[in-house]
Amino acid sequence: MGDYGPRIDRVLAEADGSAVDAATREALRGWVEAVAEWNRRIDLTAARDDDELVDLLVADAAALASWLPRRGTRRLVDVGS
Repeated sequence: MGDYGPRIDRVLAEADGSAVDAATREALRGWVEAVAEWNRRIDLTAARDDDELVDLLVADAAALASWLPRRGTRRLVDVGS
């Protein structure tokens, strides 16, 4: 199992994820670790290495999140498969 923290930090930095606090970063790390573990068991994603997994799970969402208002109510719907 990889150390996903630095990879997640890199992806967030590239997407201007400066507003992501430490607790959220830790939650992302735990989520990516869980997906990686289950991916080895039942092939959940097309990702074949740790960098690709973080990019697949975090990069798109981080890029989109940078467009959200920083204040007020935010509602999102994940329409992925």
